[in-house]
Amino acid sequence: MVQALVHAPEIAASPDQVAARKWRNGISARLVGARRRLGPSMAQQLDVQDIDAAARRLVLDLDMRRPPRPLPATTDRTPAELLDESRGAEALIARLAPR
Repeated sequence: MVQALVHAPEIAASPDQVAARKWRNGISARLVGARRRLGPSMAQQLDVQDIDAAARRLVLDLDMRRPPRPLPATTDRTPAELLDESRGAEALIARLAPR
């Protein structure tokens, strides 16, 4: 789950990177695996805002050869949203897109 949450801001910040397709596919695969392993009670223990903040710091520190697009300073994602099988990679990425 954590790696899926790291790849989403990478794509939102640098959608034109050659690796963006690989990152998007990685999000999908990791979400499926995490959803199978995490039950609702375990997911509630995820500190999604802390993970998102760490992912944001990581992405903004990466050398992507171009300045990244702005990312939101905070997110309001919830564990339930991450476990929702109707929400895939695009939904995670869209929540981070500049508005």
